Amino acid sequence: MRNGSSLALDSMQASASHAANTLVLAERAGEAREVDRNLLNIRDLSVRSAAGADQTSASSHELSKLANALQGMVQRFQV
Repeated sequence: MRNGSSLALDSMQASASHAANTLVLAERAGEAREVDRNLLNIRDLSVRSAAGADQTSASSHELSKLANALQGMVQRFQV
């Protein structure tokens, strides 16, 4: 039969193990929140990058139209 001090030691070890497990879970939860924040930042940057690409495409198209118009005007002045 186990004595009282042995049972108390077992109880303390179980409590320490439980506390360690709780700490690991808390750390993992914090890491998961950080990953989530990083993914949201990546998504936001991707959306802004896509909007920038759309703007660049529209500007490029407009510049092409202006270049064609300028070329037509220059051809009228050639002798």
